Amino acid sequence: MRCWWFRMSERELPPGWVTTTFGEIAESIQYGLTTSAKDKPIGPKFLRITDIQDRRVNWRSVPYCECTDEEHRKYRLQPGDIVFARTGATTGKSYLIINCPDVVFASYLIRVRLDKLLEPRYFALFMDSPTYWSHIMIVRKGSAQPGVNATILAGLPIPLPPLPEQHRIVAEIEKQLTRLDAGVAALRRAGANVRRYKAAVLKVACEGRLVRQDAADEPASLLLERILAERRARWEAEQIAKGKDPKKLKYKEPAAPDREGLPELAEGWVWAAVEQLGEVRLGRQRSPRHHSGEFMRPYLRAANATWDGVDLSDVKEMNFPPEIFETYRLQKDDILVAEASGSASEVGKPFIWQEQIPDCCFQNTLIRVRLMDLPPQYLYLHFLKDAITGRFGEVAKGVGIHHLGAERLAMLPVTVPPLDEQQRIVAEVERRLSVVEGLEASIEANLKRAERLRQAVLKRAFAGELVPQDPSDEPADVLLERVRVERERSDN
Repeated sequence: MRCWWFRMSERELPPGWVTTTFGEIAESIQYGLTTSAKDKPIGPKFLRITDIQDRRVNWRSVPYCECTDEEHRKYRLQPGDIVFARTGATTGKSYLIINCPDVVFASYLIRVRLDKLLEPRYFALFMDSPTYWSHIMIVRKGSAQPGVNATILAGLPIPLPPLPEQHRIVAEIEKQLTRLDAGVAALRRAGANVRRYKAAVLKVACEGRLVRQDAADEPASLLLERILAERRARWEAEQIAKGKDPKKLKYKEPAAPDREGLPELAEGWVWAAVEQLGEVRLGRQRSPRHHSGEFMRPYLRAANATWDGVDLSDVKEMNFPPEIFETYRLQKDDILVAEASGSASEVGKPFIWQEQIPDCCFQNTLIRVRLMDLPPQYLYLHFLKDAITGRFGEVAKGVGIHHLGAERLAMLPVTVPPLDEQQRIVAEVERRLSVVEGLEASIEANLKRAERLRQAVLKRAFAGELVPQDPSDEPADVLLERVRVERERSDN
């Protein structure tokens, strides 16, 4: 099967090379099995798109499935198979099966089983190259839905060198990428150490062990008493303004945290539930009927929460009529927390809102904490610590999607230092983390540089510029003819 939409010119190829397609060189191109994943080992392993991460598969975490003997034979993977993600955000991602347990593959994957005369590692490496990905992106944009079906995959153009050169290319790529991968691994270890240091700084800060205590500081217990009294006074004033009888008002005091199991705190510190310090509210639920209307306003969602603060590069709009606008309108110094994530380690990423966008609201994938006459910086650092150390992830509930929940956050115990000490803690944490941010930026820049080097190696390889050509090699068109003859013989 020849590719008609963008065929590589034979004149661009080195001597002895030809352009082919998966349709010409594959024994089979097949969709995967439609079934459900199971946690218990009741059948073979069940490989899905999500099990392929960072060009690897952790076979121990791959689930199982039930299937018939016929399905087992039809969908079982073997060394040399290449699986290809055919739909969604990961369309085009691929993985070469080298060693694997008894495993079948899921329906959102396509298996390419190459002719045995070919070197599968060459084609797997090609499917990680800039040339391949530029083709995939063109195909995806030209499709009605983001995805690539088996017919399109079969027509994908592939530069084919002679078989001995395939082996030389694979050996040279693996040699160069092995060194590069070692450097990347060292960078990732350094990044992990930086993250551990960051978590350690935040932990000791929130335990009263980062800066000195000062006996002259007003105890946090008095600060908490004032906050609670002011909270009650505001509530009563609001009720009276609504025409309620002051004598019949029944105020519900925010519950203090359960102290059982909580450690002792530094002198002058207290434990408090988040709801004692201010209002905790979940954002407005997004619905198709709110996508248009007379009162369209910008709103934030969990996608805007990052480890580095708020990301305003993609802010959407929703209809917020006047009767609910004030309920969901953000104010300066509001703390926003990511309510849910598919990964427990991503739950609870916080940021402080500084009114970068006027009259901005928030969606129910965020929780807003509006403090009562209290600067937000210390509690933000506390939330950042809870997110980084996994405390929020432990509190979150749910299968697949981990939800922190406004009620659980409201009842969460947090440490409260004296107000003056909060200011000293914030200043010291900011000083230390400014150094950390510089290290993180350097590590991230070098990781990106390593990825560019990887792509440069692959680009040169599949342009025929990485290893020398050998005139004595059997030309690729002869190899391709042998593959064709072998396939015809098998079909007959």
